[in-house]
Amino acid sequence: MSIRIKTRKLSQKKQILQKERMCVGEYLLLRLESFGLTHLIKTNTLLSSNLQKLSRSFRKLEFLSLSSPEQAIDEAFAYSLKKGFAALFIKNDEIVDVLQTSSRSYCENCPILIIGISTSVHIFQTEKFQQIHSLQEKAFRTIMLESMLLDTPVSAPVKIDDIIETCITSKKPCYLEVPDPILLEKIPRHVPVQKMLLKSDPENLHEALRLTILLTKKAVHTALCIDSGSIYPTTTSSFLQIVKDIKATCYVTKRTKNAFCQLDPQLPTSKSEDLIFYFGFEGSFTQDGLDLLGMNSKHKIFSYFDRVIIDDIVFEEVFLEEYAVCAAKKLHKSVHP
Repeated sequence: MSIRIKTRKLSQKKQILQKERMCVGEYLLLRLESFGLTHLIKTNTLLSSNLQKLSRSFRKLEFLSLSSPEQAIDEAFAYSLKKGFAALFIKNDEIVDVLQTSSRSYCENCPILIIGISTSVHIFQTEKFQQIHSLQEKAFRTIMLESMLLDTPVSAPVKIDDIIETCITSKKPCYLEVPDPILLEKIPRHVPVQKMLLKSDPENLHEALRLTILLTKKAVHTALCIDSGSIYPTTTSSFLQIVKDIKATCYVTKRTKNAFCQLDPQLPTSKSEDLIFYFGFEGSFTQDGLDLLGMNSKHKIFSYFDRVIIDDIVFEEVFLEEYAVCAAKKLHKSVHP
């Protein structure tokens, strides 16, 4: 009896260790899945047997194969607009072919994690750019907010966590180069720690909210204008709450309407409002975005990634996500004391 119990315990311990000691590729796919991705885009030229082998264990993830890098990055851009984040797998030397559309992702605040699969760990792709194509290297460093190389399985989990968080938080394209052989190497035990949301300067946030509430109470006709820079996990519910509480009109640009489909966006019927909130209007603008920016109003509030501008007053280090959430709560309390 005692021998049988001991054998059973050893067996359970072995199974737990096998489960915990996952490989680099499994951890990468697991983290992408944990951020809500259901589809991963890749090019047909990417024939990584290790990647294909590992993906079979993830039933919720499906690869979409496109015939060219240009088509693949276009699909990733559309997916990011809809879901708020996208992952694109390419051969590492195909990064040159996706730089142009990646610049669109940078300007329109659509986070795309581009994962370049290479055959060797010895030379990072950016070093090749520097040695051979200086203009391409400059473009790469301008467009990619962050770039990393997974050179060892020991550091891989932390690097994967960091670059995904950076990509989503900054809403910019990032590049992760992964040597194919490393995908199957075991990582040490690792528990991912999600970074805290960016915290605003408390005094600036307080004063921006105070002035926001003051102007909103005085306004008779208020409008919310929403562009792609405001796509965050918490903002949709905040905007819904603001629209409901103050009976505001809501205008959403075409490139943002999939992310905020619950807001029932309308076409501008008036060129003048008492107060207009502009959320996430940064980078390049589509024609409908320019039309919204041209609307007249007594007061305008612009909420950017890291600052809020109320008329001519600039509040630095007030981050859009926190400002939207706090504004929704404050306005709700002012309407329902």
